[in-house]
Amino acid sequence: MFEITPTDTQKELLGTFQFSLAALNAADFVGEQPYIDKWISRWFDREDVVPPCDLPLCVEESIYCDKKLMRLYKTFIISAIASNRVSYLKRHFIVPLPKKQWDVVNFFTISNELADYLWEKKPAPRSMASFIVEARHSRLWKHFVDFHGPTPCLYHAVSQQWPWGVKHCIDQGADVDPACMKAGMVHEIIFSLLVPYSVPPRQDAWEEFRLQNMMGRTTAAVEEWFWIHGFRL
Repeated sequence: MFEITPTDTQKELLGTFQFSLAALNAADFVGEQPYIDKWISRWFDREDVVPPCDLPLCVEESIYCDKKLMRLYKTFIISAIASNRVSYLKRHFIVPLPKKQWDVVNFFTISNELADYLWEKKPAPRSMASFIVEARHSRLWKHFVDFHGPTPCLYHAVSQQWPWGVKHCIDQGADVDPACMKAGMVHEIIFSLLVPYSVPPRQDAWEEFRLQNMMGRTTAAVEEWFWIHGFRL
């Protein structure tokens, strides 16, 4: 029967707990799982550790397989994301979060560096569009529009009245549709960005315009747009 016999050096390393890569490799070699688990628990709480590419596979496998380690791992990773600790994430974020990483992001406080790092790990899904627009995070919006395309992103920026976000979508070649025109009627700057595309108004936009006009919330440019397309007050 095959038996793994540790060397004298490995026995010395495993005699008392040591937080070192050599000790971890020795524990991995002989299959000393309690030692590995203890090493990983200490690793979570340290910044000055080895690069992830140098870690043995047992670290990732243990986090995947041990529910206690996974819970602890989630706590540290989520805390690092919330506090913009990119250096920590670069050394510790080796297992995808059970919960999607973008669900724990504060879009109002996330740094550009962290935005770039998380995007490289996994792009934000389209469902995050309204949150990015609300936070007016231009760096993330550039990533988002590049990945998902400017046309499906445009309406989110228009409806939440973000001129910079609207202009970026248009500059990237977004198609302007009647829904965007209707949503943009209430914002003079945004409407001025959209109206050159000569999109004809729909009846629902006309009804909305008439209501806004009664409350004194329209502009001459919007009224002219309707007039050009045959709508008269």
